Amino acid sequence: MGKINRLNSIKAKYNSDTQDNIQADSHAKISDDEMSPLAELVSQLDAKYDTDKIYYGNPNEFKLYPNEKIRLKPHTGDKKELLRESIKQDGVLDPALVWIKGNDKIILAGQNRNIICREENMQLPYIVKEIHDEKQADRIVVVTNLHNRQHNEMLPSELCSMLSCLIDSYDETAYKGDIIKDISNEFNLERNQIYRVLSFRKLVPELIQMLDEKLMPMYAGYTLASLSHEKQTALCEFLKDSKIEKISKKNVDVLMTRPEAVWDLPFLRKAFGLENIEKKRTKKNTIIDNSKIQAYLFEGEQSKAQETIIKTMDMRYKIKKKFEEHSIEYSPEEVLKAIDIYLINR
Repeated sequence: MGKINRLNSIKAKYNSDTQDNIQADSHAKISDDEMSPLAELVSQLDAKYDTDKIYYGNPNEFKLYPNEKIRLKPHTGDKKELLRESIKQDGVLDPALVWIKGNDKIILAGQNRNIICREENMQLPYIVKEIHDEKQADRIVVVTNLHNRQHNEMLPSELCSMLSCLIDSYDETAYKGDIIKDISNEFNLERNQIYRVLSFRKLVPELIQMLDEKLMPMYAGYTLASLSHEKQTALCEFLKDSKIEKISKKNVDVLMTRPEAVWDLPFLRKAFGLENIEKKRTKKNTIIDNSKIQAYLFEGEQSKAQETIIKTMDMRYKIKKKFEEHSIEYSPEEVLKAIDIYLINR
């Protein structure tokens, strides 16, 4: 009985606040024909605290919303425990929103409340929402998610899917700038942020997964989204082959120096700091002490030391190549042995 009284108090307060605000809102109110799909939907959801429409049910009766793209992951950790303590102390103050589809009771809003009620063996208060089609149901799920959950708690792919769903709910004749403005005003999102999040629709699955797992910054996400799928796929293959797990802003900045040109392997290695850096060889003059080599020069060669050394090195190189042709490891000792055998057999 205490739970019902608390719900009735909240509903009474809601109805009272609504009545008090009728006069203040009368100048700003527009007709149903002029309302945007989003404004109309929010207006409909605001009327959910109707005292005649609250029911109670076993949590096991309800099913999760089937569209996983716009169904947020349940609370875990501290958030879940805080909600549990609140429900155990005060009951479920905000009824779940449910769609009766055939014989199924599908939760549009309130999956976390349902989970806690199931775990605590409590009844779940809920309101039935009349739904005309799945597209309308999708919009309701999105609106309640964006109102009830902090945007920075959502995965980039989740926020992208929800904003895309809202965009698609508008009439095709609507001006996109007006749509973005409408969403921005309702959910306190910067317009640039909306455009950037929507750009994630152009990312290949591997990159959107990296974005969700925080293996690359948001900057990398919306920047790489401007590239063709061919380039994105080539990048993913390179990352896999090179066993690279993360993409940094610096990596992306280097990649975007060639937004149109082909990304060959040397360029990709350079972008991720994997190129072999070869030190430039500097020319140095080698000074040889003439007195140390004079004893090894034949008669008449003393004045042509440099020329003699070059010829000697050339002969040494040719002998080494001959040894390699016969699979013999080169060494001065092997050369002398070969000469001995040649002279003996001559």
